[in-house]
Amino acid sequence: MKQKKREKILIVEDEKSMNEILRILLESEGYDVTSALNGNEGIGCLKRDIFDLVITDIKMPGTDGFTVLKTTREISPDTLVIMITAFGTTE
Repeated sequence: MKQKKREKILIVEDEKSMNEILRILLESEGYDVTSALNGNEGIGCLKRDIFDLVITDIKMPGTDGFTVLKTTREISPDTLVIMITAFGTTE
């Protein structure tokens, strides 16, 4: 019997607890999850592997989520990207 391909997800989140929560939740749903704790590490993962989805924090020290988005588009244009942030606005 042929096994179904597990979708690969990359989490790029500098907040360790949020990174871990997302990883545990997604793995429990059957996804193949790789996590990175900063933008540079995430970009390194993108250069080594192909992902179906990238979930990235927007505000991170050093390389931010917009740079991760731009790099994802350059390396793997078909990869979906979800951008998250803990910083809200009051409008």
